[in-house]
Amino acid sequence: MDRKELRRLVCKAHCAYYKPLKDEGLACLGFLVIERLFEKSGDRPSGKPEKLSWTITESILSEDLCVGCPYRAEDCDFAAEVEGALPCGGFIFLGILLEKKILSRHELQKTVKDVLYEITGKDLH
Repeated sequence: MDRKELRRLVCKAHCAYYKPLKDEGLACLGFLVIERLFEKSGDRPSGKPEKLSWTITESILSEDLCVGCPYRAEDCDFAAEVEGALPCGGFIFLGILLEKKILSRHELQKTVKDVLYEITGKDLH
């Protein structure tokens, strides 16, 4: 799946912050993790998610994904717990994959670690 199609699947469909005319080189950590997962497997989940049980999933993603996201420090209202702020599309899409058991927490953690190493050059775990 190419990056443009992946942006439609993840960002356009799930992200309240997505602006298609902005620099397409910008991407949240969630998107980069999803991109890496699709590179490995080539799979594409289908269908719409049922209602998500965000209590557990949100906690997992906050711990495993958000902590290393470069947008967290200054640009993420969701992480700053601003009232009414929504998570990024990558967060939502990864939540769907976790809830549908398409993605395991272990695979999420490993992929986040690999992507963060690629971005920063540091082993963060």
